[in-house]
Amino acid sequence: MITALFFRNNAHKQAGLTLLELLLYVSLASIALLVFFSMYQLVIQSRQKSYNLVEVNWQGVQIIQHVTQTLRSATSVNLLPSSSDDEITIIDNNTDSVRFYYEDGQLWEQVNNNDPLPLTNNLIQMTDLEFHNVSRGSAPSSINLEFTLVSVGNTDSAYHYSQAFTAAASLRQ
Repeated sequence: MITALFFRNNAHKQAGLTLLELLLYVSLASIALLVFFSMYQLVIQSRQKSYNLVEVNWQGVQIIQHVTQTLRSATSVNLLPSSSDDEITIIDNNTDSVRFYYEDGQLWEQVNNNDPLPLTNNLIQMTDLEFHNVSRGSAPSSINLEFTLVSVGNTDSAYHYSQAFTAAASLRQ
């Protein structure tokens, strides 16, 4: 009878959690949550860096393609004096005047004195733009284009990405 009473009391004691077991479970759950949120933060940072990289490269390629295509289809090019080599005016086959210029961190395109349109968005800032005549004669027939784009969409400098772009285009004559 004493043995049966002893086993029944032990069985009753094993039904609940001790304070030590509860502390162990809470600490393991806390460590698991800490690891999860740390990994989540790393994934978010990596995604933001990748987005900035893709955005800068995509806009750089789009600018190069658009400007060089406009240059290739031009009949004449007017480069401003070397003191301001961040502007170019292009006359195409339809006698449209296309002006590319750099202002307030953006590349702008103005066609026939209409309202200018930005070629970069507010997530990207252009830090430098240069057009150079690399042809041997005095008339520009080969133009070199250089610019740098920087991502500015996030205020944290760890997410900023910059890329320099260079292209050359010759007028089809």
